[in-house]
Amino acid sequence: MAFYGTADIGGTMIKLGVADDSGTILARVDVKNPVRETGVGAMLENVAAAVHDFRKSYVLDGLAVSTAGVVDEDGAVVHSGPAFPGYEGTPLAARLGKLTGLPCTAMNDANCAALGEAWIGAGRGLSPLACVTLGTGVGGAVLMDGQPCVGASGFAGEIGYLPFEDDILENAASVSALVRFVADEKKLSAEAIDGARVLEMARAGDEIARSGVMRQMRALATGLAALICVVDPAVIVIGGGVAAGADVLAPALSAAMDRLPLAEPMKKTRIRFSTLGNDAGMVGALAYFLGKH
Repeated sequence: MAFYGTADIGGTMIKLGVADDSGTILARVDVKNPVRETGVGAMLENVAAAVHDFRKSYVLDGLAVSTAGVVDEDGAVVHSGPAFPGYEGTPLAARLGKLTGLPCTAMNDANCAALGEAWIGAGRGLSPLACVTLGTGVGGAVLMDGQPCVGASGFAGEIGYLPFEDDILENAASVSALVRFVADEKKLSAEAIDGARVLEMARAGDEIARSGVMRQMRALATGLAALICVVDPAVIVIGGGVAAGADVLAPALSAAMDRLPLAEPMKKTRIRFSTLGNDAGMVGALAYFLGKH
């Protein structure tokens, strides 16, 4: 059995782990991403240090990386948002390969999540597959015959940028948007609660939290309807940290989808919540590394 280092680089946290060649995560650690405070160099050093720690217990045959941002076929970051100052232009796979001495690949996080769900998750055996990740923002990816559709500029599938009510979808459908709504309604600071807390409140019957969830899911349903019309996927997998809240979100999303005037054939698309949860990016990064797509 072979072992591989895995990393999922997000705007707030970096998830790091070791997986075997079946995609099973055997060890993991989450660390705060220091990129805003100390820059990209320090962030990459942190990833490399974690990999070296894992190598005390495992012989690693490579490093598979999932990251926010648009990533080219060489594993270089060609576009990044404001959460990653100085990240754009970083030859990510090459630099981490040099720092760790391991073969390394890097790919966009939403594409990785889609590959993970297609390999051993909620989308296994289904094609075309779309994956939508809800977190700080809204990410999206589409797989056709197992291959990520990247488009001319690398933005294919990114439904978070769809125009929505004079703004973009992610500013209404993300977890950040849900938290902002509930915090504003309760006259709290945005730092006082998080997505997990809002879902707990909704489970307990809090009307403001429940209203926020319905508002978020109605916005998401609009984006999913557009995705269904264009791609006609067999399945859409909803991922990110929200997968743990499927008991609250799934009924609200189903009700929101039922309100939309979709043609009858379009209602055949299955909508499932991730079975890999926060590990989807790491698992999919490994799938890409191993060529399982």
